[in-house]
Amino acid sequence: MFQRVRSWVRELPNKKRYLELITAFLSIPVLLTVVYLNLTNIQERKKEPEAKEAKNEKVTILPVQIKENGKQPAPKDDKECVAQVPRATLSYPREGETVADNPLHLNLSLEGDGYCSVVWSYRINGARWSDYDDRSIYLYNMDSGSKTLELRIKSIVSGEEKMIVRNFTYRNESTVPTPTSMPTAVPTAVSTQSAVLEQ
Repeated sequence: MFQRVRSWVRELPNKKRYLELITAFLSIPVLLTVVYLNLTNIQERKKEPEAKEAKNEKVTILPVQIKENGKQPAPKDDKECVAQVPRATLSYPREGETVADNPLHLNLSLEGDGYCSVVWSYRINGARWSDYDDRSIYLYNMDSGSKTLELRIKSIVSGEEKMIVRNFTYRNESTVPTPTSMPTAVPTAVSTQSAVLEQ
C-alpha cells in the first residue's frame, strides 16, 4: 500500500496537466453564470429610473380637521390651511405647581381654526429631545425634584416652531409599569375649535 502511494506521488507532475484542464472546463459554467447575472443586473438598473419617475409624483398634504361630535369632516385642500403654529397652551402642570401624578399627563391645548397639522417634542431638565409626534404626552416614574419642561411645537408644512417652557416640582409617590406603546390621541373640539388632546 505504501508503495502505491509512493509511486502515485512520483507520477503527479504528469497528472497535473490533466487536473488543470479539468479545472479550466469546470470554471467555464461559473464564468458564464457571472456574465449572465451582471447583464441582467445592468438591464434592471436601466429600468429603475423609469419606475422612480413614475413614483415621484407631487404629494399633496391634506390636514384633517378635529373631530366634532364624533363626525369626521372632509379634508381641506392644502391651500386652505394656515402653515403656522397655532396658539398653544400648556394648562397642566402649571408654572411653579407641585404635582404627584404618575403618569403625569401634559395637558396641551391648540387654539385656532384652519391651521395645518403640527407635531411636538419635549425634554425634561435639558435631557435629549424626544422624537416629534402628535400623540398625548405621558411621563412615567420620574424622580422627585424640580423639573424644567421644554416643549417645542412644529408645523409639519412650514417647519415653524414655538417653544413652551414650564418649571414645576414633581413628587414621586408610586411606581407604575411603563407601557410599550401608546395609542394615538383623539382630539376633541372645544370653543373656537381649540383641541385638548386626551387619551
